[in-house]
Amino acid sequence: MQYPHRRNRDGSVDSICPRCIATIASSTREADLKCPETAHVCEPWRLAYFEVENSLVTWFSRSVRDNRASA
Repeated sequence: MQYPHRRNRDGSVDSICPRCIATIASSTREADLKCPETAHVCEPWRLAYFEVENSLVTWFSRSVRDNRASA
């Protein structure tokens, strides 16, 4: 899995999990992020939270689309 990196104002770099959106590690060198990325396991509660959020967004998007089509 590829982990996006975010550069901070202080020059450090954060590694972000694309599945659970957790900040896995922060370092001044991107090379130092490889080990924490390899060891990362998503916490089940985070995954459950984003599954619910995605379901709500999908439901809302469909509702808006259906309402526009019937108008």
